[in-house]
Amino acid sequence: MFHPIALSLGLFLALVPLSFAQETTPQVSLLDPFAKTIRPMLDRYCGDCHAHEGKTSEFLWPQTDQDARELRNSFAAVHEQMGNGNMPPTDSPQPTARERKQILNWIDQTFQIQPADLDRLSTYVIETFQDSRGQLWFGTITDGAARYDGKSLTWLSTRHGLGGNTVVSIAEDQAGNLWFGTEGGVTKYDGSSFQTYSNAEGLPGTRCYVLADRAGKIWVGTEHGVFRWQDDKFSKFVIPDPEIQERTWKVTHGKVWSLMQDRHGNIWFGRDGLGATRFDGQSFVHFTTNDGLCSNIVSHIVEDTHGHIWLGCLSDDQKKNGDQGGLVRFDGQTFTKFPETKGLFDTDIYTIHVTRSGDVWIGATGVGAYRYSGGAFTLYDQTDRPYWTRYFGVQSMLEDRDGNLWFGFSGGLFLFDGQSLRNVGRTALSRGSAIEKEN
Repeated sequence: MFHPIALSLGLFLALVPLSFAQETTPQVSLLDPFAKTIRPMLDRYCGDCHAHEGKTSEFLWPQTDQDARELRNSFAAVHEQMGNGNMPPTDSPQPTARERKQILNWIDQTFQIQPADLDRLSTYVIETFQDSRGQLWFGTITDGAARYDGKSLTWLSTRHGLGGNTVVSIAEDQAGNLWFGTEGGVTKYDGSSFQTYSNAEGLPGTRCYVLADRAGKIWVGTEHGVFRWQDDKFSKFVIPDPEIQERTWKVTHGKVWSLMQDRHGNIWFGRDGLGATRFDGQSFVHFTTNDGLCSNIVSHIVEDTHGHIWLGCLSDDQKKNGDQGGLVRFDGQTFTKFPETKGLFDTDIYTIHVTRSGDVWIGATGVGAYRYSGGAFTLYDQTDRPYWTRYFGVQSMLEDRDGNLWFGFSGGLFLFDGQSLRNVGRTALSRGSAIEKEN
């Protein structure tokens, strides 16, 4: 979802063809470096990816230098991606070295890009967790796990002992050990040493989702199913499959996306193509679209302060069925969907979080973050880095013990300031100033 900055003339010009705009706006000089040189190159090399279905990314809107200056953050992101070679993608036509240098030089000269313009924790922050000591942990794709103790930032990676540098989940057991679910198995960290468990220890699969239950058991979900830690090894925990009429999936059929223990001690499993399953220690109960789910791909499950179960569902990548994905609430008897609220039906919901006050936060992909309180949804869709968050891919959320709300995005780490979301980069975390509110 795009959140346009008011561009006055630039916004109007973005809605009409370039040729028409130039013919009817004589104030656009042919000598203007952006309109004459830079924009045509961006159109040529970036248009296919960034202009589709009638939408264009912010950096393709402007017609003049002045228009472009309204979009500093967007062009800072272009500079970052073109500078490190990630844009355009390697399978797309590439600008020459001279053209790339022209674009980067124009951005440098126009905006005087500073390190702060490019400062973010990581491109993808997919896990947020606080341990019993109060330390915050952020799992990333490719950068490992970051630890923030309120004063400084430190990193853990395969170089230190993690099983992989993509950390999708973090859990803490009763002894205070941390368990990191990575693409290379599960790593147990006791504060000084690491032990990784993978295929050789009975745990096949990648991108492991970890649950430490209240009885002291460790559960792990992978694309090969569920595994439980017992007798110093992992063993397969067999879950029967429900009857599904049509086989669909998002990533891998049967993959386990989510594990949760409710207040009664039941363990819930969110599965790819197999709905949700509840295990009471003796028997299984399955929930599918026949019972009221938006889809049989369940990515996240949480319990609110009233004992209601909230489930986030995804659409299938086979596009076999319409109106798939969305948010569902289960009160123990019936499922409630929210088709009247934009972004909560026929969309992908990857993460849900319940605060201590009982508010339920939902990351609605492509739309924003919703807060459900007092029976009503409130949408928050503004960030101070709109280019990084243009698709609003919220991957994780956390309320820390001080009441701060952290959001892990496909785009970086953000804090909620009461009205919008602001980027938190490595510099602020390293200096211990991440949660200082702006005046």
